Amino acid sequence: MTALCGGGTSSAAPGFGLSVSVGTSVIAGALNNVPTPLAIALAGVLGVMNFELNTYCTTDPPAMPVFTAQDYVDALNTFDTVANIAAINKFRDALGNLFWPTFCKCDSVATPAPPSLPAPPSNLPVVNPPQLTPAPPTTPTSARRTEPRTATTCGTVAFTRCPSWRRGRDLQQVRSFRHVRASSFYDTIKPPRSSVNPG
Repeated sequence: MTALCGGGTSSAAPGFGLSVSVGTSVIAGALNNVPTPLAIALAGVLGVMNFELNTYCTTDPPAMPVFTAQDYVDALNTFDTVANIAAINKFRDALGNLFWPTFCKCDSVATPAPPSLPAPPSNLPVVNPPQLTPAPPTTPTSARRTEPRTATTCGTVAFTRCPSWRRGRDLQQVRSFRHVRASSFYDTIKPPRSSVNPG
């Protein structure tokens, strides 16, 4: 018998198997009345919740607990094992109460709507407060130092710094330039020919 169903019977809702596993993303979404960083942190410590519907749905859900700020602190404090386990079980009871109308149904009367989680305390712990977040180290924009480079023009001789597509053309210019220089030099040292026939 289920008091939530007016003393009647209850069973698993259609569409579900013998058991349901609720992951951390669903748990974090269910804790939507607390700040998002805190909801994600709580979902991480609560872990995956498994519900055996053949036992979970045949009786009343756990009673909805009343939370204090210390419950949130204890749930996140893994150094105090006793307080940590007690706080985690308290949150699991709250989620068990919250999920019951989704996974279960009343057989003879209308199933109640899912409840709302109790309002969180006003003095909740802050997860990763800004004043505790370390500032990023100040490093140069690049660890690789680039030496300053002066602008170079692509001349007819120094073609090694020019784009590769210009190398062939520059090489031809160099050869032509050398040919002109050689011809000029030859004309300079060559004695003039006489126009008079010595015979």
